[in-house]
This record gives sequence, structure tokens and C-alpha cells, in this order.
Amino acid sequence: MKSAGLAATGFAALPLLGCDTQGKMSLDRSGASSPLAIPPLQAGTIERGERVFRLSLTPGEKEFVPGTPSPTIGIDASYLGPTLEMRRGEQVRFHIDNKLAEDATVHWHGFELPATADGGPHQLIRPGERWSPSFELRQRASLYWYHSHLHRRAGPQVYAGLAAPIYVRDEEEDRLDLPSRYGVDDIPLIVQDRVIDSSGRLVYRLNMHSRMMGVIGERIYVNGTANAVFDGAAGPLRERNGGSSNALRVGAKSFGLSQSSGDSTGGARLSQGSSSSDGGSGGSDGFQPPQRAPRKPPTRRDVTVYNELPTEFCWSQNLSPEFV
Repeated sequence: MKSAGLAATGFAALPLLGCDTQGKMSLDRSGASSPLAIPPLQAGTIERGERVFRLSLTPGEKEFVPGTPSPTIGIDASYLGPTLEMRRGEQVRFHIDNKLAEDATVHWHGFELPATADGGPHQLIRPGERWSPSFELRQRASLYWYHSHLHRRAGPQVYAGLAAPIYVRDEEEDRLDLPSRYGVDDIPLIVQDRVIDSSGRLVYRLNMHSRMMGVIGERIYVNGTANAVFDGAAGPLRERNGGSSNALRVGAKSFGLSQSSGDSTGGARLSQGSSSSDGGSGGSDGFQPPQRAPRKPPTRRDVTVYNELPTEFCWSQNLSPEFV
């Protein structure tokens, strides 16, 4: 089994914990687990030799605590957005409509491209307007992401949901025969810690500490799901680990089909790719036992786990000082 390396900037690492830790470590006080939400995959359409994506930035609401909606931002959704899939060497074009009541930008994090298509603070999309950048995709296969880069508002907009993954694929990755069934054995993980106030609403704290160190939330969400659980089949499982969380760790526990007690009867072997500045495939051939892998944002990491038995994965939080 081989694993793919990732670009070194963008999303933070994954908190992947054994399910037996779920009740005591999650800050969703209900303790109820939920199936991991998988962002829809969007590959665009081929038009006149270009891969074309049509996206809308939209206001929305999300219940981070059941029964209490919070205002959010999404991309073709009420919160977060679709995973975009494209291949190296393609000419890509985007038509992005701003349906928000405020300015926005969309930046392609990790891409090498012309300044006119970068989506930085100088390229505002005004409310009601459309932005249509086009460029040749030069990046190697990896996980990237797109997000707000609005001057003085990038943090609040990303926090509210204006961010989503990008899968770039190429022939080098194809030859590695990595898991590639999206949502089945190739899973994007957008890991976020969020502050929820006493009323149950999402809060973005702006003070000197958060401006210097970033906002550290008290609850963890993966793909917008609290206490997320994913049932993986036996065999390799590729996790595209990302997010904007501040204190995370990784581990895994395997459960046998005939075991109802949760005792471990098998093993999950973990192979982690190395990081690189421009993405790409490569890394360790060897398997390691499940381990803690603390990372701080902004980092993306690609992990391939080989499950000898069907495995249930749960995501929770660790905000101990060594990770903060």
C-alpha cells in the first residue's frame, strides 16, 4: 500500500479517534453520533475544450446545536460547498455568482496560476455580480481547497462556511492505484472547531488573542457533522484530511464483524504521505500502528488506512495544551 503526499498549506489535520472515546471527549453534550456528511462531488462540464464549473455563494442557516439555527455561508449549499474534481493539464473556467448581501472573493489555495485568476482580496465579487476566471491547471494530484480571501473578512467568511475541497488528479496518482471511489473509500474530511454560545448559536470571537492566535473553538465538526461516524469496509480507506481546526490528533480502532462489545479483534494499519509544497503523490510504503499525529493549520494531509476488518471511525476533539 502506498500513500499520496499533500501540499503543505491549506487544511489542518484530522482528529480520528477510536469510537470508545466519543462519549467522554466530544463537546456535543448530547453524546449522540451522526453519520459523517460527505460533500457532493462536482466535476463540472466540458465545454469547448474547457472544464467549466458554475457555483453560487449563498446565505444559509445551520443548526450546530439542534433547534438553534445560525446564519452561515455556503457554495451551492447552506454551509460549506462541493468537492471540485479536475485533472492536471486541463483548462478550467469558473462562473461564480455572489448571492450574498456582502462582497466576497474565491481563492484557489495552493494553485499556481495568473494573478488575474487568483481570487485574492483585489478581486471582489460584489453582491449580484459574477466572476469568471479561467486558467490552465498546473498542479500535481493532491488535495487543495477554495475559500474566501476577502480583506478583513476572510476569517469570518471561512468560519461561516465559505470553503470547500478540491481534488486534483493526474496520471502519476492513477499509477499508484490508491482508493478512488469518492465517498466510499476516498473521503474528504473538513475538520473545524467552532465556538457555540449559551444560546446555541455560532460565534466568531474577535479579540486580540483570536487575532493573534486564531479562534479556538469548543466543539469539533467534521464536514459540518458533530460526533461524526463513518463505517468503512474492509480494505484500504483514503482520508483527505483537512480543515481549519486548531488542535487535533489522529488514531484508529478496528472492530470485528461478530463483536458487539467493541473489543478490538483486528488491526488498522496506517500509512501517511509526506507533505510537499506543490502536492503530488509519493511517501511511505510501510504501515505503522495507529498513532497520534498532531498538526496545526494550515496543513493538509493524505492518509491511507488499511482495515483488516470492517471499521467504524469516529471524530471527536482534543484541546489539551500540547496541541493548542
